[in-house]
Amino acid sequence: MCLSPLINSVCRWHQRQLISKWCGILLQLLLLCKAPRPF
Repeated sequence: MCLSPLINSVCRWHQRQLISKWCGILLQLLLLCKAPRPF
């Protein structure tokens, strides 16, 4: 299961820090989790 609400809260909390860069990667991972894996 994907922890979308948790990641969203972390993204908002660290929105001004460099962690925002990780938020983009995490969001892409969430999209991969929701969408069928191409592998």
